[in-house]
Amino acid sequence: MVSFEHAVAYLAANPNLLYAVLMIGFYSLLFELTHPITGVFGIVSVCLLTLAFFSFIRLPINPVGPCGMALGIAFFLGEAFFPRYGFLAAVGIVMMVAGSALLFSATSLRIDYVLIIPLTLLTAGITIFLVRAAIRAYKAKVVSGKEGMIGLQGSVEADILPKKPGKVFLQGTLWNAVADEEIKKGEKAEIVSIDSMTLKVRKVS
Repeated sequence: MVSFEHAVAYLAANPNLLYAVLMIGFYSLLFELTHPITGVFGIVSVCLLTLAFFSFIRLPINPVGPCGMALGIAFFLGEAFFPRYGFLAAVGIVMMVAGSALLFSATSLRIDYVLIIPLTLLTAGITIFLVRAAIRAYKAKVVSGKEGMIGLQGSVEADILPKKPGKVFLQGTLWNAVADEEIKKGEKAEIVSIDSMTLKVRKVS
């Protein structure tokens, strides 16, 4: 059975594999943060990143490397939140490639560009795609919330008078409702606007 110590020693002796484990751990963490479903990816990311961390502290790290990689990821996030026709992503790719190449201070521990370039491009694509997907999902959730109820029709459960709120049953919930006209129990009412937990409705003719 391979122990944690043996795994750390093996990764420390194989910088290319260590770099791949680090990036896979980052992908898992990013997926967990943007799509928290079961927590499986969170556990995987913690295990891989912990393994990578303890492997890295055994090696001579060039501070410029991690800084460059972090800046690269920051630019990818910037492209996801504030699209600039790929400009921020391009800058991020350059920063991450440079940071990855300079990750170790010893020349004998250089990571191969054959690994750096594909993983950098993959990192850019995954980061931008997952973050944008999370942003779209959040916006869709907001629209499908209270704002998305405008225009829907509910059943009046208690008479609504111009100066007396009534009740409207909509989407499995009983809401307070007001209107500029009389709407009797049993009639249909259409949602015009929402103010806090009170619906402004009108009679459906």
